[in-house]
Amino acid sequence: RRVQRLLAVYSPRDRRLDRPEGRVDWLASRLASVGQAQPVYVGEVSGVGLGREERAALLGWCDWIAQQADRFAHAHLDEADRAALAPDLARLARLGADYRGRHDVGLRRRWAHTARRSRWPFLRQVVADGLAAETSQTAVDRLPVPADRPTAFELLVLVRLLSALSEAPPAVRWLANGNGHLRLPGIHAQFQRSFAAEQVRRAAALSAPAGEAITRFQVNLPTRSDLWIGFDRPRGGFDGVLVEVKSGGPQYRDTVLQLQTYRHALPDAEVQRALVLGVVEQPAQGPLRPSQAAWLAAQASGTDDVWAFCGPDDLAAVLAAVGLIKAPLADH
Repeated sequence: RRVQRLLAVYSPRDRRLDRPEGRVDWLASRLASVGQAQPVYVGEVSGVGLGREERAALLGWCDWIAQQADRFAHAHLDEADRAALAPDLARLARLGADYRGRHDVGLRRRWAHTARRSRWPFLRQVVADGLAAETSQTAVDRLPVPADRPTAFELLVLVRLLSALSEAPPAVRWLANGNGHLRLPGIHAQFQRSFAAEQVRRAAALSAPAGEAITRFQVNLPTRSDLWIGFDRPRGGFDGVLVEVKSGGPQYRDTVLQLQTYRHALPDAEVQRALVLGVVEQPAQGPLRPSQAAWLAAQASGTDDVWAFCGPDDLAAVLAAVGLIKAPLADH
């Protein structure tokens, strides 16, 4: 409806100029100059209505967003939701029909530039921002990347794991209003999964004196696992992947106690078997070795949890070794 209202106020007005100023229609200028002693320039007058370039940006965006939404709907929505969305997508596609297959990234950048300079809020806030997500080299879906390095590294690991485990999603987005939950087909992920303090204390198997001292001195035990990726149905014999992530200089040894505690804190009714994974940014042991991958494959054939440790570049190799994904293709 907002697109239709904007198109209803399309009213470009031109004036003849003796020099190029503002928005010049170069084709109209060439035609107007035929038979004239001096060049004539035809420029668009600023007015209250929608201008030519604004209209082109709006209609081009209609075609682009209709295609993007259609791909998203077929990848992530069920049949009922797609049916509900179909009439709106069809209207957008009809509006942008003149631009179907005729625009490239360069033209979309021009539309984004026009929309950013527009007086119309819809063009500035919706059209420009939407096109910038694809055309700008610095904007990635406006992901709220955290400023602190440890959290940014945790998100990097989450994105790489989900990209490997899911069926090639077109985008993995962190939803701040999702309370740390992310949903993909067959997968439910939790970033910074919380456990009750008493649950963590029992899982840590603290002695009675240690437990009492922790209470007396008000010691706050860590109660948030970095990542938990659960499967709606067991995959490769696993119910999910528990991950502890360390950025900077920490090594594998720095992940062990937290992984052990959080694994014991996971309810048995939810998790029978898990891949327990410690990920560090700069592993002193270097990349995953073939002998280690073979050992993981042997462990995966059993029924117990499988523990593994790696750097961020070996995540897919670990998942492949335990049978959660197909082995990645080697570079040639």
